Amino acid sequence: MDYLKMIIFFLILTTLIDQLCDKSIYRPYLRLMTGFMLISLMMQPISYYLSNEDIVTQAISTAVKGKNDNTFFDDAKEEKQSQIKEQITTLFSQYDIKVLNITSQVNEKGTIEKIDIKTDKLRHTKKLKTAISNFYNMKESNINISE
Repeated sequence: MDYLKMIIFFLILTTLIDQLCDKSIYRPYLRLMTGFMLISLMMQPISYYLSNEDIVTQAISTAVKGKNDNTFFDDAKEEKQSQIKEQITTLFSQYDIKVLNITSQVNEKGTIEKIDIKTDKLRHTKKLKTAISNFYNMKESNINISE
């Protein structure tokens, strides 16, 4: 509430100063500076909350409430694997290749270690391996495409 009072007082003060410098050549510069000062006043509450790490930690812990770390990471792995399946299926559909099965191995850090893909046709395997390895930043030897 103190921030709101400071902003209101600042606005009244700048309006008064603006009226006093009505036809001055410095009026645009004065408005520019008061605008910057007003923005800095408005940013003070936000910077307070961002600098207070306890509030951020508390917010994260309430967001993950009821889940221990292992189940959270397992859920994250499953989500990553489902995203991989969707992205690879979309890529293969551009080459008119139907994906039958995709299995991927993701470590605790979220890095993809290996991808096995079963398709109905073996076409453009080199292009597809290169595209997948570039997209996921992994070695082509860790990508297996089979029929």
